[in-house]
Amino acid sequence: SRLSCKINFKRPNSDICHVRLDFVRFDMTGPNDVGDCNGGSLTVTADNLHDFITCGNNTGQHLYLEYGDCDIVSVLMNPNQDGNPPPTFDLQATFINCEQTGSSNTIQNDPRKAFSSR
Repeated sequence: SRLSCKINFKRPNSDICHVRLDFVRFDMTGPNDVGDCNGGSLTVTADNLHDFITCGNNTGQHLYLEYGDCDIVSVLMNPNQDGNPPPTFDLQATFINCEQTGSSNTIQNDPRKAFSSR
């Protein structure tokens, strides 16, 4: 789809401090010659990432999104509006318990949610 899509991750309870966002598959038009994502972008807003913008191929990458004082972190997909192919993405979100933050075992039981566009 070429429509914008916003995904809000509401903090399920006060024991959750982060969301890990995995780019299982993420492919869209890359940046122009000066590094701007004019052909489509993904914007993330969280306590630690205010309007983080990315585009291009980010398959296999991930971000940790902090809730901080907020109860919502947001991901906004802005697909390209030109003749290029629409983006293809599979994103996986995992809620991370505050006590587990920074440890090697940071995944809570059954917290996964997946979003995709093909």
